[in-house]
Amino acid sequence: LKKAEMAAQTAASDAARGEARATHTEAQLGSLTRDHEALQSRCGVAEAAQRSAEAALAREREGRGAAAAASASLRGELTSVRRAERDAVAQAGETSARAHDMERRAAEAEHENAALVVQLRAVTDARLKAEAQ
Repeated sequence: LKKAEMAAQTAASDAARGEARATHTEAQLGSLTRDHEALQSRCGVAEAAQRSAEAALAREREGRGAAAAASASLRGELTSVRRAERDAVAQAGETSARAHDMERRAAEAEHENAALVVQLRAVTDARLKAEAQ
């Protein structure tokens, strides 16, 4: 009987320890479950942040591509403007040379005119003298 009582007490003690362990394990499981849920939440936030960063990177790449295209376009326009400027300078030089040539011809024509006027006066004077005689 004493052995049975001792065995019963040992069994009750083991059961109490097992129940305490089970309670402790359940508490640990609850804590681990909360930790797991918190980690899942943090992973969700991190994944959203990563998607946002990837989208920002894609927008930046698009921006760089657009900037490169705009830069190339501006370089092309600048080349075109420089070419037009060179052409305008060359044309201005040609126009200036033509203007100088015209001024020279005008001066020559004026000189010839003056010589013709002198000759005309001489001829007119000679005719008037001849008529007077």
